[in-house]
Amino acid sequence: MLKILIADDEALIRAGIRALLDWEKYGFEIIGEASDGEEAWQAILSLHPDILLTDIRMPKLDGIELLKRIRSHNLPVCSIILSCFDDFDLVREAMKLGARDYIRKLSVTPEAFLTILNEIQPQILTTRERPASVIVKTEDLKYLLVKKLIDKSYSDASQISNIIQNLGLSICLDRYELILFRICRRNKCEENHSESSQQSAEILFHLCNQTCRLFPNCELSSFDNGRFLIINSGNTSSASICSRLEEVLKNYANAYFFFGISNPVCGYSHFSEAASQAMNALETASFYQKNRLSFCDLTPLASTDLYTPQEEQMLFDALIAWNAMETCRQMNQILYRLKEHCYIPAECGNFCVEIWSIFIHAAKDLEFSFHDVLHEQQPVADFIRQQPNLEALLSAMQTLAETFLSGISEAHQSRYRSEISMVKDYIHNHYAENIDLNSAAKMVNISPSHLSVLFKKETGQNFSSYLIDFRMQIAKRLLANSDICIYEIAERTGYSGASYFGKAFKKQFGISPEEFRKKRTIK
Repeated sequence: MLKILIADDEALIRAGIRALLDWEKYGFEIIGEASDGEEAWQAILSLHPDILLTDIRMPKLDGIELLKRIRSHNLPVCSIILSCFDDFDLVREAMKLGARDYIRKLSVTPEAFLTILNEIQPQILTTRERPASVIVKTEDLKYLLVKKLIDKSYSDASQISNIIQNLGLSICLDRYELILFRICRRNKCEENHSESSQQSAEILFHLCNQTCRLFPNCELSSFDNGRFLIINSGNTSSASICSRLEEVLKNYANAYFFFGISNPVCGYSHFSEAASQAMNALETASFYQKNRLSFCDLTPLASTDLYTPQEEQMLFDALIAWNAMETCRQMNQILYRLKEHCYIPAECGNFCVEIWSIFIHAAKDLEFSFHDVLHEQQPVADFIRQQPNLEALLSAMQTLAETFLSGISEAHQSRYRSEISMVKDYIHNHYAENIDLNSAAKMVNISPSHLSVLFKKETGQNFSSYLIDFRMQIAKRLLANSDICIYEIAERTGYSGASYFGKAFKKQFGISPEEFRKKRTIK
């Protein structure tokens, strides 16, 4: 059933159109009427008609201006013009603005009207079926306004004021602050079910929106990656708005917030700058997990602030000496200084990568290969930078240091023949491929049987067991540290299918990949 909106300032015309056809019989429904162009615009935003029957000459906003608004907002409304005999020039302009056809009011017949509607009906229904076809809601338009302000797509303050007025928003961009926030659910299990998670997100958004309406000149909009944005142009402090939101969500949704607040700014041209400030503040609040309310006064980070050349040398010396206790003490002494201030999260990650470079330097001096112990499915630097908060970052560095030291110890306790070292490197670099003992033997130019004996003698494992162990360690890390689908993990670790991979994983660890990931999620 296609929805029709009638816009005409003459009540008799509107009544005549209603009585012209048995609309439902032909697959149409008249969902509303408007007596002027402004009323029609508000009805389009709230009722989302498929077809607009509009007069060209109307008070407040004429048909031409109405079509311009529809076009500028890219709304999926098919327009048909209602005209008089002397409106030819206006009709031609309306057709340029996207009107599909026109009807002369005083001479229209049911047959002519139905012919036009039947011509456009299949096109509208086809457009509806496309995946990209969505109903544009006020919230979607509000989100679009925010994105365009951030992208600096507007060059005229009056244009922005008109959009704000047309959307019925209560904000003014003369002076304002931006509040960016994220809602975290205390029950992590609920977030694993997409349907309930979607419903939950809609409920939370509704509660936040209702709360923001309590404050004059305050508007809530959705943002990217599960975040929300508040434009606060009223006299209420942003801290008070955040406190009220926390109070409401604490009582109703078993959730808590992290907030990032920008400096006050004036004018739409500073919106992008304010958004960056709020985003950095929010990321800092989430990263440090201490103060859930964070302002944009963040501390820059430089390596010279946190450790001296002497401390760097002491860490390096402890690594060269394989002194695990002293290595961890030196590293922790440096890293825990990150807790003293609120540094920008990305800079904390980069700083830890810089500390890791000291380990790399030591490894080169010791002629030690990371491949033997780290089983990297991604570069260590990326792994460090992807840690979600400071505690996780410090824990990751601790784990890397312990693994590094353990690997050095093992490497120096057991030196392999060159052929076995080449085979191990071959496994580490080609584990995702279809490799076997024969291909490895061919690479080092010895017989498969001889390689099998040598490999078992040198490593304590036969070739296939070592390959399986290595692949399983990669799979375990992927399951624990990513949301990659299990069939993709199977492909990445050299298995021909998810079923075969699942059996191998369960044989190795006693549980299925799904059970392992579920345990990791619950924790």
